[in-house]
Amino acid sequence: MLKKIMLLLGFSLILASSYADKNQQKEAKEIKECSNEALINSKYYAAMLWYRNSAEMKALYRQIFSNAEDTISDTIMHENLKPKTWGVALALDATLLDDSGYALQKLNTCNPESIETRYTYETKNTLPATPGAAELSCGIQELGGKVFIVTNRNGGGESGINTMAATIQNLNHNEICYDNVLFANDSTDSNKNPRFNAITSGDYENVISTKQQRATPLIAYFGSNIQDFPNLKQNILHNVNGNNEEFDSFGAEYFMLPNPISGSWQENQLQ
Repeated sequence: MLKKIMLLLGFSLILASSYADKNQQKEAKEIKECSNEALINSKYYAAMLWYRNSAEMKALYRQIFSNAEDTISDTIMHENLKPKTWGVALALDATLLDDSGYALQKLNTCNPESIETRYTYETKNTLPATPGAAELSCGIQELGGKVFIVTNRNGGGESGINTMAATIQNLNHNEICYDNVLFANDSTDSNKNPRFNAITSGDYENVISTKQQRATPLIAYFGSNIQDFPNLKQNILHNVNGNNEEFDSFGAEYFMLPNPISGSWQENQLQ
């Protein structure tokens, strides 16, 4: 009798183990299928493929940065600007740093965007520089300008301290030149205009930055979102004719980088 019980118990354990193995294999298969399906069928697949793996993306960044530096050099000459009396404002992600890995990570893990996952990505990863970013930033300093990086990364609270430290380390790793980095006050602060005003006025009282600078006129702005530029709004400009005067500053003072993966444009309706 005892021998029969032991045999039945052993058989039950084998069945349970087999069932657990099959479940684990099924879960692993579902995760893999989820990742593959999410990536291939995502509406962002072509955009990410272009941004992360195309020669055109690299050429376009280099072209925009090179043309912009020439334009800035001409402005300095024509306006007889003295060294350290002017500056340039640049966005960070998708302008100086390639943060497209976060979008890819979301698809590969089938997880939606969140403040927590974004924070982890920014603080635990060393993002690569975009093509030509280091040359542009250091070239501006060589021309006599100050480089102000204005980012919507959250610099507020205890987590903000880690974000700021990781960001500075990432910039230094990529040998990107800068004089000051201005952060958002919290995770909902996407309005860069108060930070632009801090740079031009020298009043940093309500702004989180790596250091305070004297009032500095800005002669150029770089970004990958229409709202990276002073007083421009997606919900207004997306319906404005591209030949209107609202866009006259682009190519002269404003320089737009391509970002088909994320941005304020995602709230627009296809027409």
